[in-house]
Amino acid sequence: MNGILSDIGLCDNQIYSYKTNIYSLYHKLRDTFDDDEEYDLFTFIVDLELEKNNPDNIIKFKRKQISEIYLFFDLDAHNDERTEENIAKVKELIECFNDENGLGKLYISYPMIEALTMYHQLQDSKINFYLFRADTNETKTGTKFKAICNTNPRSHHLRQTFSTHDIEWIKKYHLLLCKHIYQLKEIDSSTYKSFVTTSKTLEKQNESYQKIIN
Repeated sequence: MNGILSDIGLCDNQIYSYKTNIYSLYHKLRDTFDDDEEYDLFTFIVDLELEKNNPDNIIKFKRKQISEIYLFFDLDAHNDERTEENIAKVKELIECFNDENGLGKLYISYPMIEALTMYHQLQDSKINFYLFRADTNETKTGTKFKAICNTNPRSHHLRQTFSTHDIEWIKKYHLLLCKHIYQLKEIDSSTYKSFVTTSKTLEKQNESYQKIIN
């Protein structure tokens, strides 16, 4: 992930790895802040790092130096086998972190970050779609998501350098996925900005999950 972010202009000291899943973040935030208190993500992270023997470089920054905050997490809805409860938690975080210039903007990988590398299956604006259960990360036939990823040699090498060509293919792949999920006839960057939101995408992904289990 750091490699991809670096390729779009972010340097290492602008990237902070939380190193655990989104549900850990959820519970840590709930334990740290009162119900009526607004989350201060930057201060929260700095305080976490100051407790460590070898803190991250983020402690060298001041809050006023930060103009935009983005959060990238895997869905991991099967965590602790509480899928529906987990999806509700993610929805709550998406509603909170919805502005990169404010508290921060949350983006979710479905079902996990390796999906980003599957753009190699894109040919002539057509792609293969895989439907996975949120509670097991398996297809209807029982194929694991990781097994699908293993068909792509890049899936476990997210730290490698991605070329400008790779990034453009990833963007195109993402647009086509959104076209399918949102049932759009056509899609471009303008349509994407008008129709696609993190909260709507979670809602549509959850609708697909509910159809599978019912």
